[in-house]
Amino acid sequence: MYTLVFSIIWTVLTALFALFFNLDPALADQKHELLLRSGFAVMPVFGLLFIWDSLRKLRRYRSVRCETTDNETVYVWTELNNSEKRSPVDPRIAWDKDDRNFADP
Repeated sequence: MYTLVFSIIWTVLTALFALFFNLDPALADQKHELLLRSGFAVMPVFGLLFIWDSLRKLRRYRSVRCETTDNETVYVWTELNNSEKRSPVDPRIAWDKDDRNFADP
């Protein structure tokens, strides 16, 4: 969920920054204008890719359900590739760690 919020904020801010950068006439005389404009135009595209990935992971997170059979609890969810997975351990714990600690080795 945190990555989705960050991705949306990133995309909106970089799109606004790219728009204002392209509309500023003072920057038209800059030496590296084309490189800067293309670089700033690509940043919102990366934001859209992050949003897409975050939405996939959010759908996986929300698909987890708990089934009880013969006094045994099993967690069932739809994986990112649309296959159904089962586990006796709640997978959301590991997913939360991955979402918050992505910089840790």
